[in-house]
This record gives sequence, structure tokens and C-alpha cells, in this order.
Amino acid sequence: MTWKQPRDPGSTDALRALAALSDSAGIGRETERVLDTCASLRRLPGGDEGQRVAAGYGHTLREIVQQPLVWADTALRATEFAGSRLVRLLRESRAECVALTGSGSSQFAAELAAPEMQARLGLPVRAIGSGDILAYGAAALPPGRPLVISYARSGNSPESAAVLRVLMAEQPEAHYLNVTCNAQGRLVTEHAGDSRVGSLLLHAATHDESLVMTSSFTSMALATVGLGWAADRGSGEERMAYADACGRACQQLRAALPQLADAVAALPFGAVERAVFLGAGCQAGAAREAALKLTEMTAGRVVAFNDTFLGLRHGPMAALDAQTLIVGFLPTEPRPRRYAIDLLRELARKQLGCVTVVVDAGEEGLIVRGAAAGPDAAGPDAAGPDAERVPEPFAALLAVVAGQLLGFFASLHHGLKPDAPAASGVITRVVEPFPLYH
Repeated sequence: MTWKQPRDPGSTDALRALAALSDSAGIGRETERVLDTCASLRRLPGGDEGQRVAAGYGHTLREIVQQPLVWADTALRATEFAGSRLVRLLRESRAECVALTGSGSSQFAAELAAPEMQARLGLPVRAIGSGDILAYGAAALPPGRPLVISYARSGNSPESAAVLRVLMAEQPEAHYLNVTCNAQGRLVTEHAGDSRVGSLLLHAATHDESLVMTSSFTSMALATVGLGWAADRGSGEERMAYADACGRACQQLRAALPQLADAVAALPFGAVERAVFLGAGCQAGAAREAALKLTEMTAGRVVAFNDTFLGLRHGPMAALDAQTLIVGFLPTEPRPRRYAIDLLRELARKQLGCVTVVVDAGEEGLIVRGAAAGPDAAGPDAAGPDAERVPEPFAALLAVVAGQLLGFFASLHHGLKPDAPAASGVITRVVEPFPLYH
């Protein structure tokens, strides 16, 4: 059943207390706390932040660990923005639909948040790749008058500002909102002062320095979920529920990170050549992002893909062999959860994959279970299909962190540097300029 924790009037205060720890000193202390309590991380080279960065993993590690702190800050920013600006923006735009757009991880953040935002706003919400809008313009948008929400870590990739230029020319009456981690990016500065364009700026620490997006991804997705909850007909009760859920997710992740890292570090990465991440609903976007993280951070030495639990049987199951890591992000709602468990049992019965990992966010905390292929692999329903669990979008965010750690430790196993795993420079932190056509 859905998590129904009693609403705590002090939940916003609790978030403020946690957010107050998200300055550089607080994030540094949090990183050291996790290192001190995590055996797998204590074994890594480098004694301080500078040495960890020099070793090629310090940025990524810090940006994974800081997430419970910056999530609290993100939740406060999202609810304040929704109450002061988003409700008005929806009213003034007379929006009939919402289009969420970004590229790469930014698009996947939109995919994670879209189902929940649609349920909250009562409007059609669609996640669309920025590349589709560049290529097809307004024809890529859902029918109706749109509110367009753009996502970007830096806001400086070729697509970021170009998408707004294309749509503002073709949809001059539409309104736009940027959710970004960089106040100085072109996505924000190019349209500053335009009454049709608003910007929700996230904590500066979410402008990840690593090549891969970690806290930027989860913070943008969390902010979007918050916009949907807090703008849900302006309900104060919904805002309190969002604060409750955010607080629980932050606490669960802070408590789980050391044990989660140790569990992931113990996986047999030497036996893995490919991986599949399975997720449904909001966790479909989480699975897509986790697959990208593993591929990026291993520079393609492990090729990962994603699918849904019900979709895997329709052909992609043929790709699972003895070198495949299977990762299932269990749904929180009973019906999709039962379908997921049935599929995982089928994979175990067929002895597919070298190891199966199940990520489950429930009332008892964030759990990662792994087992070699076989009839008892993973034990996915240990807590029962009707146990209380956190709301789906928060379970998806917690699952993404497990995916980030998978990429991190797989990268180290292959002798790579998680901060910049592609030594050839074939991919870069900000996508290189390319021709734009009108």
C-alpha cells in the first residue's frame, strides 16, 4: 500500500535544518562521515578532498554523498517557487499541457518526474528530448497550449538555449520555466527579463563538477516532483506531504549510504560485460538514468540498457547472458510490484544473468539485495507486496543513487577515474558545439 506517514507540522523545519548543512563545510563533513563508516570507501586512495580529486574520483564521490543535504534545500526551493510563481505561471499561460524537455540525463530526470507531475496537476505531461524539439520544433510538443519546462545542469550545451529560441519563435504565446543548477548558464541569462520565462535555480553544489550528473539529476527530478505536489491546486496539505516525503527520503539515504556503498562494492564486476536496469512508472526514468551512469562511468566497458519489467519479455530478454548484471528497481504500488516480482522469478528460474540486484525502498529503509543467478536469486518479495513503502517518485530517486554507486565502483574496478572516465575525451562534461539549423 502507499506510504501514509502522519503529516508532521514540523517537517519543513526539519528540512531547513538539514538544508543548513549543505554549505561547503557541511558537505565536507558529510563526505568524511560516510568515508569513516564505509569500509569500501576507506580502502580508496587519497586522504583528503584534494587527494581524492587528484585520484580522479573525489568530485563524483562528494556529489553522490551530498544528495541528502541538497535534496532538503531543493525541496524548500521547489515549494517556495511553486507557491509564489508556478501557480501564477500556470494560470497566466492557460496551459493545457506541460512539456518537460532536456538532453541526456536532463531528459531522464524529466521522464522520472513526468508521471507524478501529471497525476498532481491533472494535465497531460510529456517528457521530450531537446533534440526532438530542435529537429521538429513545436510539432514535437503534445497538442494544446503548453507550459514548457527545460532542464539543464549547466545550461550551456548547444540544445539548452536553442530549444527556447525555436519554441519562442513558433509558440510566441507559450510560457517557459527553466530548472537548472547554474545561474550563469545561457539557458537562464539569454532570456533574463522576458516575462514569458521563469527560472528555478537549484543549490550551487548541484552544478556537479564530475563529468557525470549525479546530484544535479536527482535534484532536478525532485524539484519537478515538488512543483507538481506544491502546485496541486495550491493545497497546503500537499506541500506538507511533500515535505514529509522529502524528509523521509533524505533520512533513509543518509542512513543507508555506507551500507549501500559496501553492498554495491562487493558485486562481481569482473564477471559483468553488460547490464539491464528494469523499472516501471517513475522508476522507468530512474532505470534509464542508471543504465547511462554505468555505461558512462565505465567508458563503455560495460554496456547497459533499460527496459520495463513487462517489456523485457518482448525480445530484449534475448540479450541476457552469463555476463549480464540484472538490476530491478521494485515498484512501490502493489499491482506493478507483483508483475515485477513475477518477472524476476522468471529470470531466476531461467538462470539468466550472472547476478541479480534488487533495489527496494520501503518503510524499513533502502534495501539492496543481490544473488547469483538461480532459483533463489534476489528474493524480491521478502517484505511482501503489501508492505508500506515511500511514494513512487521518492523510491525512484533512492534507486538512482544505487545506480550511481554501481557506476562508481564499476569504474574503479576497470581502473578508470569516475570524475572523467573517458580518457580519450570522446564525451565531455558539456556537449561540444554543433551546427544548429532553423
